Parts: sequence; C-alpha cells; structure tokens
Amino acid sequence: MDDIANKRGFSGHLISQACGAVNDNFFRNTFAFVAAASVGGAQKPALLGLVFMLPMVLLQPLGGFFADRIPMHRYIRFLRGSEFILILIGILALYLSNFPLMLVSIFLLGAQSALYAPAKYAIVPQLVDDHHLERANGQLQALTTVAIISGTVLTAVVDPLNLQHSLFSNWSMHGIMALIAVLIAILGIVSCYRITPLPAQNAKITLASMWNLKENVRMLRHGYRLFPII
Repeated sequence: MDDIANKRGFSGHLISQACGAVNDNFFRNTFAFVAAASVGGAQKPALLGLVFMLPMVLLQPLGGFFADRIPMHRYIRFLRGSEFILILIGILALYLSNFPLMLVSIFLLGAQSALYAPAKYAIVPQLVDDHHLERANGQLQALTTVAIISGTVLTAVVDPLNLQHSLFSNWSMHGIMALIAVLIAILGIVSCYRITPLPAQNAKITLASMWNLKENVRMLRHGYRLFPII
C-alpha cells in the first residue's frame, strides 16, 4: 500500500478486523472443544455453529444500515470496544461449564461479526485509492484467513494437556484464555483508532429503505459492475 493508504488508516483496519476474527474463532472452537467433551456433547458443537451463523442471516442487513448511517470509523470503534463485554461472558460460560451461557455468548459474538461485516468491506474504498482497491481487498481476505487459522491454533494452545508442559502450567484454561483474548481485543481497539475519521455515507437512510426490494434492485442495476457478480 502507498503512503496515502497508510495515512487513511487501512493498515489499522487490517489489524483490527484480524483481531476480531481471531477472537471469534478462538471462542467458537474452544466452546466446541469443551462442549464435545461434556456428557451428551456429541450434538453440541453443531448447535454452537448454527447459533453463531444465525445472526449472519438476520443482522447483516442491519449492519449495512448502521454502516451507511453512522460514520464508519465510529461504528467500527464501537463494535471493537464491545468485545470486552463479549469476552467476559464467554470466559464466565467456560468457567461455569454452562452450555446455555455458551450459546448466548456465541450468539452475541456472531451478532457482532454480522453487524461488522458490511463495514469491513464498505470502508475499504474510503481508505485506499481506486487503483489499489483490488490489492487491498486481497490483503483483507488473506489476513482474515490467517486470523481464522490462528484462532483455531489458539484453541490447541489453551488445551489443559498442552498447558501442562508450558510456562503457564500453573494457569487454568480460563485464565490463559482470558489473557490472550483481552490482549488481542486491546490490539484490535488500538488499531481501529488509526482509521481516519470519515463522514457518514448516508445519514438520512431509514430502516424502511432496507426492505424496499424494488429500490434496492434498481440501485444494483445502476451499479453495473456489481449486479453481474451478484
């Protein structure tokens, strides 16, 4: 990326979204690991996955609405800041070995991801020049993939069997998981504050316009590059 892209905070956006993806997958896989090991846990990992994906269907249009109506740098900062509360709920669910609370926690993590997803991509054209857009999207997708893999690896790191042979042998799984998740969340919050303040894309948009199918199709048809892809 050139100096202009860095000044607008694209690198901060890259790191911030990666931190969110790491924590999402860290908790989702750890919940699945703990649930599968419990009595009658054969079906629980699948249920956790379903509950995580449900907000993706229900809330992404709402995330697009907020991303249009609210300046995106503020919107992203709010969502990244909310991660501390979600981490607390998740750690509490693991500490209590409470599966219903795990479901609540994973649903909230999914909701945060669903609300963030539209802004994650919509902000890129505001942070980089048009001739860098393809490369920026490629970097965004590549780092997201690395973050997902990293979250899975961290699940193995906090496995009590692995902790026994490490410097953290005296730590509980919940303690080391809380430490890692909080440090990642702090990095994500600090990084998102590097994003340049941006104006709202459409401060006058209403919730009703989200469900105006005819108008939405008309807008897509005018976006000649987008409509064939969809």
